[in-house]
Amino acid sequence: MKNPTEIENYAHDQYGNDTNLQTRINIWDYGLNKTPISKWIFSNIKFPLKGKILELGSGTGKLWLENLSNLPQVDSIILSDFSGGMLDVLKQNLRNKSDLFSFQQINAQSIPFPDETFDNILAFHMLYHVPDLDGAIDEIYRTLKPNGKLYATTIYEDHLNDLYKILTEFNLKVDRFSKNFSDFLMRSGLFKLKSKFESVKIENYSNKVIITEDNLDSLMAYIRSTMSPEYYPQYPLFEPKIKQEIVDIIDSRGKFTFTGKSGMLIATK
Repeated sequence: MKNPTEIENYAHDQYGNDTNLQTRINIWDYGLNKTPISKWIFSNIKFPLKGKILELGSGTGKLWLENLSNLPQVDSIILSDFSGGMLDVLKQNLRNKSDLFSFQQINAQSIPFPDETFDNILAFHMLYHVPDLDGAIDEIYRTLKPNGKLYATTIYEDHLNDLYKILTEFNLKVDRFSKNFSDFLMRSGLFKLKSKFESVKIENYSNKVIITEDNLDSLMAYIRSTMSPEYYPQYPLFEPKIKQEIVDIIDSRGKFTFTGKSGMLIATK
């Protein structure tokens, strides 16, 4: 059984502020998919007219910043994060951008609203960071109105496989999802939501990233952002060797590639 404390500590370590998140967002600028994931997500949401929206784990607010010209005709949008530091960044980015937005620090395991409050609840690439995942899903279900929808994105089990193959050579990321993440990848997330919701639909998104010598430093920053000293104290010893291995691949093939594989689970109550 996974240790909820380890999952919680890892999430706080990684997302106490926006530094790691922004570093990870930046790497996708080198992908071949020219539709940013924030635009893709937005295009798959059916916002109810005059509805009430809650987003859990809003992060920096990138989803909304990139779609300000296409905001839905709803009554209100509550943007939230479990991290006070991240919430400060979110407020700074989106305050005064729209009267629709309000901000609140919320733990998805205990949503502070009455039953059947929201038409849509949004949770993008964040449910795998929730220690009590079943409790969070129960809370989402409870606070959704009848026929309300959860829009949740997550990654597939083979997300970034080509990159992780290199890291596992150095005994890094061997336990990639086994210890520090809850069971909410695409297959396990689908199973959990199907056991609770009336219906669940899937939409898929992938983005192949091309790394050359010109953007190699961005990839190394991405890798470094995932290797916190508390969990991977040995990483600095291996970083030069990891970089050299990727350089060797670029020299022999002209590039190093890896593919991000994500999906959206649309669950109807």
